[in-house]
Amino acid sequence: MIKLDKQLQIIACNSSIQFGGLNLLFFGDFLQFPAVSHLDLYISDSKLHTHGHDLWRSLNAVIILDQQMRQAEDPSYTTLLHHLRIRQPLESDITLLNSCIDAPLPSDCTSLVVTRRHTVRKAINNIKLLRASKQQNVPITYCVANIIKTEKMHPNEIYEITYGQGRGTGKAKADAILGVIPGAPLMIMTNIDVSLGKIPFPLFCFLLYDIHFPIFNDHSDSLLDLVNGTIVQFYGFANDEQVQLGDVISPPQYMLVKIPGKGISIPGLPPDVVPIESIRFRYSPGKRRSVNLRQFPAILAYAIMDYKCQGHTYTCLLADLKKPLSGSSPAASLYVQLSRCQSINNLSILRPFDVNELFVPLSDALIQELNWERTKYEETLHRWRHLIA
Repeated sequence: MIKLDKQLQIIACNSSIQFGGLNLLFFGDFLQFPAVSHLDLYISDSKLHTHGHDLWRSLNAVIILDQQMRQAEDPSYTTLLHHLRIRQPLESDITLLNSCIDAPLPSDCTSLVVTRRHTVRKAINNIKLLRASKQQNVPITYCVANIIKTEKMHPNEIYEITYGQGRGTGKAKADAILGVIPGAPLMIMTNIDVSLGKIPFPLFCFLLYDIHFPIFNDHSDSLLDLVNGTIVQFYGFANDEQVQLGDVISPPQYMLVKIPGKGISIPGLPPDVVPIESIRFRYSPGKRRSVNLRQFPAILAYAIMDYKCQGHTYTCLLADLKKPLSGSSPAASLYVQLSRCQSINNLSILRPFDVNELFVPLSDALIQELNWERTKYEETLHRWRHLIA
């Protein structure tokens, strides 16, 4: 918030007024996950960041959207989620949730698994990839990251690196070894600007299902932005050389992914298929050991982390609510996961969970924030009542 204020003052050439005098709209929900940095805007006890809190509280209008649209077709589930949201579940709510443990999902439902630990996520993804490979009778292709530079790290240790490993800026941004089959779900782990202008001429080809498609670079318009957290489908690899399914390869020039329903059309490629490039990132486990790798910024997404499901809507969901045995994990995870599904009839809870987490009280600072928002909301309605009427 502080950086936003400073940059907008520079852009607007006006340092005498907050945000350079520009009008801003903020959208958010403090009852989902707290900030990973623990620097939530509603907390003002940090001298270094008090200005950010003051900027937030300088908002002159607040609108609270309290009509639940995601579960509009399941009002009883909406009521349950409202109780969980404020950490005041009823006994009937708990009974209903317990009935969802290991509940069967509709046969025509492709369920996503949401969990609270990377180790669980990776294990589920590996199992589902192997199962899909056998069911489709398609071998797994393994894309092994290029080692650009390393200090005091053995290759065996490097190839075991997985997304999310490490701390701070040294966290791995991709898997050192990415296994895929055609159609496998992948989650994009960085913001990507997909532009035809980045595809070089002459052409290159990729091989998938023994079919070659040339990509023609006939214009340079940006197609779309793939944001961090977008789930796509693996389609193939693209390179000057032929890539066979089941190979162990280094990252080729491009990975091809499918984004169904977007109406994207690139000459020479099937509908909704776009190329993405590999990225370079540094991983350090400490003790002056590090490695620089080049890999595609995507991970398997049969299962994803709870933080990554925020803001998304799922028709069917398999939720892992169990509290991790070690380390921290916010109690908000339960509400966040459960509120992603449209109906409790399409919800299955992976295993028994700690019901006490549903009762973890909201912090005093958060309660004060909610009260402030409610007060500002009422003031806003009063000020603009002539327009609302």
